[in-house]
Amino acid sequence: MDDDTDSEVNIRTAERIAGAPLPTPAKLRMRQNFFVQLGRFACINLRMMRIIFRGHG
Repeated sequence: MDDDTDSEVNIRTAERIAGAPLPTPAKLRMRQNFFVQLGRFACINLRMMRIIFRGHG
């Protein structure tokens, strides 16, 4: 492989990452909040259980 190609791809990837929107401080707090994550965990598990039971019923 050619090192020039790899570095060109890495530069383009780094530019795209740098242009990505950053989360707001409120969004970061929400992502780190234990109770919010516990609620999200419960919701996704309930959704999965509903799909599983619907398939086996």
